[in-house]
Amino acid sequence: AEGGVLVLNDIDTYKENERSDRLGDEALQALSKHLEASATCIEWPQRTCVVVTGKRGSINKCLEEHPSIGSAIYARLEFSDLIPKEVGQILRILVTKNKFQLSQDLTDEKVERLVRRRQLRGGDGGAAPRNVRLARALLEDAVGRQTDRVWAKETISLTGLTALVEDDFEPKGMKGQEEASQLALKKLDGIVGLKSVKEFVRSLYAQLQVEQQRREMGIEVPGGPATLHMVFQGNPGTGKTTVARVVADLLKALGLLRTGHLVEADRSALVAGYSGQTALKTKAVVESALGGVLFVDEAYALVGEEGKDTFGREALDTLIKLVEDYRNDLVVVLAGYSKEMKKLMDANPGMQSRFPTVLEFDDYTAEELLEIADQMLLQDVLHLSMDANERLRALLHQVSPKPNTGQGDATARASGNGRAVRNILERAKRNQALRLANGGKHNQEELCTLVAEDFDGCIVGST
Repeated sequence: AEGGVLVLNDIDTYKENERSDRLGDEALQALSKHLEASATCIEWPQRTCVVVTGKRGSINKCLEEHPSIGSAIYARLEFSDLIPKEVGQILRILVTKNKFQLSQDLTDEKVERLVRRRQLRGGDGGAAPRNVRLARALLEDAVGRQTDRVWAKETISLTGLTALVEDDFEPKGMKGQEEASQLALKKLDGIVGLKSVKEFVRSLYAQLQVEQQRREMGIEVPGGPATLHMVFQGNPGTGKTTVARVVADLLKALGLLRTGHLVEADRSALVAGYSGQTALKTKAVVESALGGVLFVDEAYALVGEEGKDTFGREALDTLIKLVEDYRNDLVVVLAGYSKEMKKLMDANPGMQSRFPTVLEFDDYTAEELLEIADQMLLQDVLHLSMDANERLRALLHQVSPKPNTGQGDATARASGNGRAVRNILERAKRNQALRLANGGKHNQEELCTLVAEDFDGCIVGST
């Protein structure tokens, strides 16, 4: 580069903090020696002009760690991010340069809206490309979709081969977002009970829809996006995991989560048996959930009853930090018994701000448990005789929580709510199998019917 300009792009990436990069270190040391030698010999014109580029915060840190480079910097130029309107203008230039043309209905306002949508969707790694790279990414994606469209329609005209329409700038999945949202809401409606939880999820969906539309129109939301981390409180078997899956599906449909998958974890998945390994284990679990929802069941177990569990505390502290680091690419749901979760939140003031939404999952009534049983039987292609229906109803009344007796909480924990129904039905199916095993071949009606005697000894905890 002697006699010209040496441009070092992204110099802040030459040495990564999390690993030792020998080649990056050597490059920075060589540059430092070159600049130190140049500083002792003042001549004009200079032999070489060195330009370093990088992200603002990272490059400042890099220059501080290598003062010989930082002190040699003569001028610093700040390049601000382009606004969506400017990105749209660059997109038009790139379209023309590549001998394509935008359809007439793609006005400047529509192009700007397309740019904003692309920014909101992000990229494969979470964040969307920026500035000119964003314009290039938009064009490349559009050309790829246009090729598929032209091939499908067998278009052979010059205009058809070079024209880019609005649909070319939208992923195929964008049109299915509303269908995906409605499918998730249909799953929500299919859950038995939980009226207050359903109302909250629907209100959250409506709020996020409006905020998304505001951002697409360029209206900035004060304070940035809402915090979506939540706490689900309630006894086992009250539908917490099912609702978490619905929330994940809705957030994916809105483009707020990349994949929308659900990762379930508990204390054993986050806490290691040796000092120093818990943070690494917790980080690995969190990273596996990026782009989706991390559901931590029995989260209160991380701190123990007396709060002296150092391993669990380390896992919780690591989790809270990572929640902040990945707030735009991860939703965390902490679940557990109501009283224990309340103690966990009260003992950690920082969690209340990071998990502002607390949902209470009420125990199912006997009638709701019977409705759950009907759904399970339908899935198993089974039905009840009239006597069996009455027998099951009596059993469910027996195992359902009875808060007025003062033992509601203990009863609910022991029965497991929805899990109690599954346990009873599983035992009834085994009893049916034993009953039918002694009678030779049976017709379809007999194979698909549970009778009253099949429910003998089916109460959870009985033999």
